[in-house]
Amino acid sequence: MQETIDECDDENASNPQFVAEFTTDIMRHFMATEMHNQPQHKYMDNQPQITERMRSILIDWIIEVHF
Repeated sequence: MQETIDECDDENASNPQFVAEFTTDIMRHFMATEMHNQPQHKYMDNQPQITERMRSILIDWIIEVHF
C-alpha cells in the first residue's frame, strides 16, 4: 500500500489542490477507520418508510441530477 501512496504523491506533487504532503496521513486514517464505518448489515430495516424499490429510484434520480 505504501508504494501506491508514494506513487500517487509523486504524480501529483506539483498540484497544490492534491495536498500530496498529507496523502500518507489521510490513507492511514482511512485504513484505520474503514472497518468501524461500514454500513450496518440491515440498515434498511431502520427506515421502513423507504422501500428497496424507492431507494433504487432515488439513487437513479441522484445520478441523473449529478449528470
